[in-house]
Amino acid sequence: MSEVEEIMVEEKPEEPGEEALAEELAEHEEIEESRPEEAEELESEEAAELEIQKAPEPSYFKLRIACAKELANLLKAVAVLADEPTIIITEDGLRIRSMDSSKIAMVDLFIGRSVFDEYVVDGGESTICVSLPDVLKLLRKVKKGEPAELSLDELTGRVRLTLRGKYVRSFTIPRLEFVETVPPELKLALTARAFLDARELRKAIEEVGLIGDFVKFTIDNEGLTLSAEGYDRSARIEFSRACDAMIDLEVKEPATATYDASYLAKIHKAGTALADVVEVELATNKPLRLAFRLPYEATLVYWLAPRVDVE
Repeated sequence: MSEVEEIMVEEKPEEPGEEALAEELAEHEEIEESRPEEAEELESEEAAELEIQKAPEPSYFKLRIACAKELANLLKAVAVLADEPTIIITEDGLRIRSMDSSKIAMVDLFIGRSVFDEYVVDGGESTICVSLPDVLKLLRKVKKGEPAELSLDELTGRVRLTLRGKYVRSFTIPRLEFVETVPPELKLALTARAFLDARELRKAIEEVGLIGDFVKFTIDNEGLTLSAEGYDRSARIEFSRACDAMIDLEVKEPATATYDASYLAKIHKAGTALADVVEVELATNKPLRLAFRLPYEATLVYWLAPRVDVE
């Protein structure tokens, strides 16, 4: 992803920042996307035809992971933003990059092949789309230490999930048509970065979220500050450079921006199930980058568009 200009998102009563990341990708990565105003001119049936792409036939794959619960947590980290993402399986690993329906947040998950005990993909790549809520329902009752296996059932063309415990359970679920174009990797010129205890930051976000719908992030040479304003109340939480929850702080230029508290809360709830450390990176009035440090060959990164007041 290349350096971009500052995003200016006009404030809206119910959906601040709407389309912010989509516009960022379209303008600076030369992605051809239908704008909302253009979509309104299309008949509903024609619009649906443009949005839904026929799923290509995937090549055979088989992935086995030792801990089904960890697989469930990884998929939950995507499902907080996207129910039916495109899943790309390559020789290097499994990639899911998807935006939420409002186009103000994006998740980028990569699971390296070394995480799996068995990893087979014919032809070097296979692409599928499935319902993550359906998969997570099947993983709900797995126990610690039970392995899970995902594969393509070549007879039916469905995706097969096999769980092995005291007995073997095998399920098949349908492949879905692709409803989105996979967005490119996003790279922005961000100026301030803080590494924190992920659980402590999650608690702080939940606390300031009790006061206001939006949380203001400020990173300077003193540390990270979260603040929120309500009708007749306010909140301010400081992570100083020297506090126990602050692991590292890098500031090229002080930065401040405001983000949706509900998105922050659900992102951190998913991230803290997988990682102990989170990297918070931003620049003034630009998208927030949250990267959770996983203890194996995998990366989990979220982007969230800012709320920018227009005078």
